[in-house]
Amino acid sequence: TTFPSVAGQAEYQIGSVAKINRIWDTANRRFLQPMSMAQYRQLSPEAIADNQGTPTFWIWESYSGTTTQKFDLYLYQTPDAVLTYTADVTSVLTALSADADVPILPTDFHDLLFLGPLVDEYRHLDDSRLTVVERAYREREAQFKYWMHESASGMTSISSGIAMASQLGSEFPAGS
Repeated sequence: TTFPSVAGQAEYQIGSVAKINRIWDTANRRFLQPMSMAQYRQLSPEAIADNQGTPTFWIWESYSGTTTQKFDLYLYQTPDAVLTYTADVTSVLTALSADADVPILPTDFHDLLFLGPLVDEYRHLDDSRLTVVERAYREREAQFKYWMHESASGMTSISSGIAMASQLGSEFPAGS
């Protein structure tokens, strides 16, 4: 998800978020580092007013909201200009209660949403169809997990031809 900063404003909210994994400053092409609230308060009791500049840290404050959970955070230093930030987040699962609600699962795996409860129901009823449905559910679950790990590893066909920088340092070949 993305959010813009506001000059002179330190506190922000990101909706439908369970966890922030990292925040990227798109203009300066760098990650903001996490900081604890205790560290933030030690820097200055008036950190919002007297420490303005380009933020290098983000601070988790709390969760808020009742129907839509929000992630409250501070940026340090308090932004002195408008910048756009990209946050890698773990989304909050929401109930599929309205007609237009869409699950966050990729469309190709929506069948898992009915196979899982069907397995549970057949088990509860001691139905003979349990083994067939359970096998189908386990196969689709394995396919979904494979798809998730393949996507997370960055080894998809899109990035396979691009030389990536070494994660081990400059003394090692690209991609290692």
